Amino acid sequence: FVPHVRMMRTDYQDIGLAQLFGLPFAVLRKPIPFDTTTMNFNWQVWDTKAFSLYSRSTDRIDPQGAELAVSAVCRFLARMNVITDNVYGGYESTVLLEEELLTVKSQASGLFVPLVSSFTSVEKGQPLANIIDPLSGEIISQAVSPDVGIIFFAKDDSLVMENEILFKIVGKLHK
Repeated sequence: FVPHVRMMRTDYQDIGLAQLFGLPFAVLRKPIPFDTTTMNFNWQVWDTKAFSLYSRSTDRIDPQGAELAVSAVCRFLARMNVITDNVYGGYESTVLLEEELLTVKSQASGLFVPLVSSFTSVEKGQPLANIIDPLSGEIISQAVSPDVGIIFFAKDDSLVMENEILFKIVGKLHK
Protein backbone atom coordinates (compact mmCIF):
# COMPACT_ATOMS: atom_id res chain seq x y z
CA PHE A 1 0.00 0.00 0.00
CA VAL A 2 0.82 3.65 -0.21
CA PRO A 3 0.80 4.67 3.47
CA HIS A 4 -2.66 6.01 4.28
CA VAL A 5 -5.32 6.47 6.93
CA ARG A 6 -8.76 4.89 6.50
CA MET A 7 -12.14 5.67 7.95
CA MET A 8 -15.44 3.95 7.40
CA ARG A 9 -18.18 6.13 5.94
CA THR A 10 -20.67 6.41 8.75
CA ASP A 11 -22.45 9.54 9.87
CA TYR A 12 -19.63 10.06 12.38
CA GLN A 13 -16.46 10.10 10.26
CA ASP A 14 -14.21 13.15 10.48
CA ILE A 15 -11.99 13.37 7.43
CA GLY A 16 -10.43 16.61 8.69
CA LEU A 17 -9.04 14.78 11.70
CA ALA A 18 -7.84 11.93 9.48
CA GLN A 19 -5.83 14.43 7.44
CA LEU A 20 -3.95 15.49 10.59
CA PHE A 21 -1.91 12.27 10.37
CA GLY A 22 -0.15 13.80 7.36
CA LEU A 23 -0.14 10.63 5.26
CA PRO A 24 -0.35 10.84 1.45
CA PHE A 25 -3.98 9.68 1.33
CA ALA A 26 -7.05 9.62 3.57
CA VAL A 27 -9.46 6.94 2.32
CA LEU A 28 -13.16 6.68 3.09
CA ARG A 29 -14.85 3.34 2.53
CA LYS A 30 -18.38 2.07 2.75
CA PRO A 31 -18.89 -0.38 5.63
CA ILE A 32 -19.87 -3.92 4.74
CA PRO A 33 -22.06 -6.09 7.02
CA PHE A 34 -18.98 -7.66 8.66
CA ASP A 35 -17.78 -4.22 9.77
CA THR A 36 -20.71 -3.84 12.18
CA THR A 37 -18.97 -6.40 14.41
CA THR A 38 -15.67 -4.50 14.54
CA MET A 39 -14.51 -2.17 17.29
CA ASN A 40 -13.58 0.51 14.75
CA PHE A 41 -17.15 0.69 13.38
CA ASN A 42 -18.77 0.62 16.81
CA TRP A 43 -16.49 3.34 18.15
CA GLN A 44 -17.65 5.58 15.32
CA VAL A 45 -21.32 4.74 15.92
CA TRP A 46 -20.90 5.68 19.58
CA ASP A 47 -19.39 9.05 18.58
CA THR A 48 -15.71 8.21 19.00
CA LYS A 49 -13.27 9.12 16.24
CA ALA A 50 -11.71 5.91 14.91
CA PHE A 51 -8.98 5.57 12.29
CA SER A 52 -6.99 2.73 10.75
CA LEU A 53 -3.41 3.43 9.64
CA TYR A 54 -1.98 1.38 6.77
CA SER A 55 1.75 1.28 6.16
CA ARG A 56 3.60 -0.06 3.14
CA SER A 57 3.60 -3.71 4.17
CA THR A 58 1.20 -5.74 6.28
CA ASP A 59 2.78 -9.19 6.36
CA ARG A 60 6.50 -8.41 6.49
CA ILE A 61 8.69 -6.44 8.86
CA ASP A 62 9.19 -3.03 7.26
CA PRO A 63 11.28 -0.69 9.46
CA GLN A 64 10.79 2.32 7.14
CA GLY A 65 7.04 1.78 6.96
CA ALA A 66 6.84 1.38 10.73
CA GLU A 67 8.80 4.60 11.23
CA LEU A 68 6.42 6.43 8.91
CA ALA A 69 3.39 5.11 10.84
CA VAL A 70 4.89 6.12 14.19
CA SER A 71 5.67 9.58 12.79
CA ALA A 72 2.07 9.88 11.59
CA VAL A 73 0.71 9.07 15.05
CA CYS A 74 3.14 11.53 16.68
CA ARG A 75 2.21 14.18 14.09
CA PHE A 76 -1.49 13.66 14.88
CA LEU A 77 -0.88 13.89 18.63
CA ALA A 78 1.22 17.04 18.21
CA ARG A 79 -1.43 18.68 16.02
CA MET A 80 -4.06 17.81 18.65
CA ASN A 81 -1.79 19.37 21.36
CA VAL A 82 -1.51 16.06 23.21
CA ILE A 83 2.29 16.08 22.95
CA THR A 84 4.69 18.99 22.48
CA ASP A 85 7.31 17.31 20.30
CA ASN A 86 8.23 18.89 16.97
CA VAL A 87 7.31 16.49 14.20
CA TYR A 88 7.99 16.68 10.46
CA GLY A 89 4.97 18.16 8.67
CA GLY A 90 4.20 15.18 6.45
CA TYR A 91 1.85 15.32 3.48
CA GLU A 92 -1.30 17.27 2.75
CA SER A 93 -3.54 14.20 2.53
CA THR A 94 -5.59 13.67 -0.61
CA VAL A 95 -9.06 12.38 0.25
CA LEU A 96 -10.23 9.33 -1.74
CA LEU A 97 -13.34 7.21 -1.79
CA GLU A 98 -12.30 3.56 -1.89
CA GLU A 99 -14.84 2.71 -4.59
CA GLU A 100 -13.18 5.23 -6.92
CA LEU A 101 -9.91 3.26 -6.98
CA LEU A 102 -9.32 1.45 -10.28
CA THR A 103 -8.84 -2.30 -9.88
CA VAL A 104 -6.54 -4.44 -12.04
CA LYS A 105 -7.12 -8.20 -11.77
CA SER A 106 -5.12 -11.13 -13.10
CA GLN A 107 -6.33 -12.83 -16.27
CA ALA A 108 -4.48 -16.09 -15.51
CA SER A 109 -2.92 -18.08 -12.68
CA GLY A 110 0.85 -18.39 -12.40
CA LEU A 111 3.97 -16.66 -11.15
CA PHE A 112 3.47 -12.96 -10.51
CA VAL A 113 6.27 -10.63 -11.67
CA PRO A 114 5.41 -6.99 -10.91
CA LEU A 115 6.96 -4.28 -13.08
CA VAL A 116 5.89 -1.38 -10.81
CA SER A 117 5.45 -0.83 -7.08
CA SER A 118 3.14 1.26 -4.92
CA PHE A 119 3.36 5.06 -5.27
CA THR A 120 4.56 4.72 -8.89
CA SER A 121 2.94 6.98 -11.50
CA VAL A 122 1.57 5.00 -14.44
CA GLU A 123 0.17 5.77 -17.90
CA LYS A 124 -2.85 4.24 -19.60
CA GLY A 125 -1.83 0.95 -21.26
CA GLN A 126 1.47 0.72 -19.37
CA PRO A 127 2.48 -2.86 -18.45
CA LEU A 128 2.20 -3.36 -14.68
CA ALA A 129 3.04 -7.05 -14.29
CA ASN A 130 3.66 -10.30 -16.10
CA ILE A 131 2.06 -13.62 -15.22
CA ILE A 132 4.38 -16.49 -16.05
CA ASP A 133 3.52 -20.14 -16.58
CA PRO A 134 5.54 -21.98 -13.88
CA LEU A 135 6.07 -25.02 -16.12
CA SER A 136 7.16 -23.36 -19.36
CA GLY A 137 8.54 -20.06 -18.04
CA GLU A 138 6.60 -18.18 -20.74
CA ILE A 139 4.57 -15.04 -20.16
CA ILE A 140 0.94 -16.11 -20.37
CA SER A 141 -0.67 -12.81 -19.39
CA GLN A 142 0.22 -9.19 -18.81
CA ALA A 143 -1.60 -6.73 -16.54
CA VAL A 144 -1.81 -3.20 -17.93
CA SER A 145 -2.94 0.09 -16.46
CA PRO A 146 -6.53 1.03 -17.40
CA ASP A 147 -5.81 4.74 -17.00
CA VAL A 148 -3.32 7.37 -15.89
CA GLY A 149 -2.75 7.36 -12.14
CA ILE A 150 -0.70 6.30 -9.12
CA ILE A 151 -0.34 2.73 -7.88
CA PHE A 152 -2.10 2.72 -4.50
CA PHE A 153 -1.85 -1.03 -3.82
CA ALA A 154 0.40 -3.62 -5.43
CA LYS A 155 0.19 -7.35 -4.73
CA ASP A 156 3.35 -8.61 -3.09
CA ASP A 157 3.09 -12.41 -3.31
CA SER A 158 4.86 -14.48 -5.94
CA LEU A 159 1.88 -16.65 -6.88
CA VAL A 160 -1.36 -15.38 -8.36
CA MET A 161 -4.74 -16.94 -9.07
CA GLU A 162 -6.96 -15.96 -11.99
CA ASN A 163 -9.20 -12.97 -11.22
CA GLU A 164 -7.14 -11.97 -8.16
CA ILE A 165 -6.61 -8.27 -7.42
CA LEU A 166 -3.10 -7.28 -8.48
CA PHE A 167 -3.22 -3.49 -8.25
CA LYS A 168 -5.44 -0.65 -7.12
CA ILE A 169 -4.82 2.67 -8.82
CA VAL A 170 -5.70 6.21 -7.86
CA GLY A 171 -7.01 7.53 -11.16
CA LYS A 172 -5.97 10.92 -12.41
CA LEU A 173 -7.61 13.38 -10.01
CA HIS A 174 -7.96 16.25 -12.49
CA LYS A 175 -9.03 15.28 -16.00
